[in-house]
Amino acid sequence: MATRKDSEPSDAHSLRVDFDGSDDLVTEFDQTLSSGRAFFATDHPYGEGAKVRLLFAFAGLRSPIAVDGTVVAEPVEGDEAGVIVELEDKARRSLADVIERLRRRDPALVRRVLRVLLVEDNHHVADLIKGGLRAVNDDLSFQLSTASDGREALELLSTKPFDLAIVDIYLPVIDGAEVIRRARTELSLDGLPILAVSAGGQSAREAAVTAGASEFVDKPVRLRQVVELVKRLCAA
Repeated sequence: MATRKDSEPSDAHSLRVDFDGSDDLVTEFDQTLSSGRAFFATDHPYGEGAKVRLLFAFAGLRSPIAVDGTVVAEPVEGDEAGVIVELEDKARRSLADVIERLRRRDPALVRRVLRVLLVEDNHHVADLIKGGLRAVNDDLSFQLSTASDGREALELLSTKPFDLAIVDIYLPVIDGAEVIRRARTELSLDGLPILAVSAGGQSAREAAVTAGASEFVDKPVRLRQVVELVKRLCAA
């Protein structure tokens, strides 16, 4: 049974199924989708026999993978809300071909995904940066994690892999310069590109660079500058 599903239908006949990444979709196919039937969580009341177009998606996929199926049963009362869908033979063959391309990381199908940690306690600034990175329309895609204070940032840095971190210098609990210093020393993240941002001027810049920041940007940030720096740092 497919379990990593959480979506709302975009219309009466389609169901978007979001995965954390291509590996999750490949694993799900190997475990359940290849059998022809899988469970998909949804609150939409699809009836038995309804034709459904499944739209599989994840960060970095150039466009959703569309496969057609038929609702064969709804879960018994007490189970998670959802439906059991049987894939049509043509859809199963098409999906199997796509899975093989995903295993090869076919660049025509998927973009390079960069894992970015954004550490920012001002949600307006955080939303601005997240929106700018998600709007990048080239061969890069960004998988974003966020932290609103220094302690949370260090916890994430110690438990998850990232390709880049964007760190505000003035943070609650543990300030940004200390986050950067600990990332470089205690967590041994010497090769992690870190972009520091702050409205603190020269003193904040000096604190960030001394702690080990790769680059520094003054607030208010210029979105284009941030996006270009992120792309350059990740390329380097």
